[in-house]
Amino acid sequence: MLPRAHFILVFSMFIAFVVTTPAVAQVEPSATGNAGGSLDESEMMTPPPVSGMPYANTAGSDARSNYLATNVTFSPAYIDNVLPGAGSAPVSAVSYSILPSVSLDRSAPRQKEQFTYSPSFTFYEPASNEPTSNLDSIDQNATVAFQYRFNPEVAFNVQDNFTRTSNVYNSTFLFSNPISGATITPAPTVIAPFAEELVNIANGAVSYQFGRNAMVGVGGSSTTFDLPNPASAVGLFNSNGVGGEVFYNRRLSRNQYFGLTYQYSRVVAQPSNGVSGTQTHSLLPFYTIYFNQTFSFSVSAGIQRVDSSETGFPDFNSWSPSITASVGWQRNRGNLAASFSHTVIAEEGLLGAYNSNNASGSGGWKLARTWSGGFSVGYSSINSATPAAISSIPSGNTLTAAGTLQHSIGERFSASFQYQHLHETYNIPAINADPDSNRESLTITYQLRRPLGR
Repeated sequence: MLPRAHFILVFSMFIAFVVTTPAVAQVEPSATGNAGGSLDESEMMTPPPVSGMPYANTAGSDARSNYLATNVTFSPAYIDNVLPGAGSAPVSAVSYSILPSVSLDRSAPRQKEQFTYSPSFTFYEPASNEPTSNLDSIDQNATVAFQYRFNPEVAFNVQDNFTRTSNVYNSTFLFSNPISGATITPAPTVIAPFAEELVNIANGAVSYQFGRNAMVGVGGSSTTFDLPNPASAVGLFNSNGVGGEVFYNRRLSRNQYFGLTYQYSRVVAQPSNGVSGTQTHSLLPFYTIYFNQTFSFSVSAGIQRVDSSETGFPDFNSWSPSITASVGWQRNRGNLAASFSHTVIAEEGLLGAYNSNNASGSGGWKLARTWSGGFSVGYSSINSATPAAISSIPSGNTLTAAGTLQHSIGERFSASFQYQHLHETYNIPAINADPDSNRESLTITYQLRRPLGR
């Protein structure tokens, strides 16, 4: 039998959707995200494997530009496992979150600016006798992205994603992380769901088109993974990562590109008894075809060199293949994106290097004038590529899934129902006792939006 709190919450969600009234949405279509360029005969595109920019992830024509918006969201939710490391019996709870936010999107012929800041205030009410008040939290999310074209030949883009969270369901990087064709893993895959974590991911790139069909570029990235309260995430470690790449991009025809990229990354973790470091060097040819301005397919395949070391143990190195494929498609009423990668990574929060298989997909669709839906799914499996003395764990996998149904109510209100699922199997004390967690939530949002420019 469902807990009473669970039944009341789900019933209230049903009633909310039955009684909501229709409204007219005024929106504009957007294109698949690729940095700079067009499909004309002069200006080149920067393909997804080297641009690092995400594919579109909004429900078709819901994407907007040139606005300043403020939102306030109230979200009750039921979670069936809020203490995944506490024991064999899951502990459920009802949570209440208040999420204000401010966002800016501004586009001009030569530049685009995007900014979002959203704190969250979450309070828990246990559905059993287990105490959960220690999970009450104030979290932070911020995203900044900037693209600029100095002239027809030189383009620049930079973005930064910051999250301080103790509830991955309220954060953006796990369930809503946009899919790109980039060959670098964008976020940690081993998650302590309710441990306090600080994650910051920054990257940028500059491209230069020095001929009608030739381009070069350089980029860099930085990642911080910090656990302010290590006792809540036993088995994970603070770590920092840096990376860089250079690439050559050649246009074979109006809509086909081929190139070569070299990537370097280094992740340093801090276990209690020393320092663990992993470096990777990757040489990756890539190919991209643009079927049209909003539909593309990319593939990158090559080889990686891995070097790992840890205090008190012999150094380790190896060679491994690497492949990444991605596709993005968008129309006025919907979008789809998917990616797959097989590569060696230095996983944030863990020691050593890991063979990683990662598949993810997302989509959104405008179901009716005031209704839209979306989904995201991701699966990753890792197994150690370094000796057991260096690696934190031998293997494991993560599965995430989310579905959303949203309805506009008048010009300023919207309501949505969301289901999220997280499954992890790792031999880590913080998560191995109860690997599954499910969350159902209702969000009610009030929004003020002001157009910018003409």
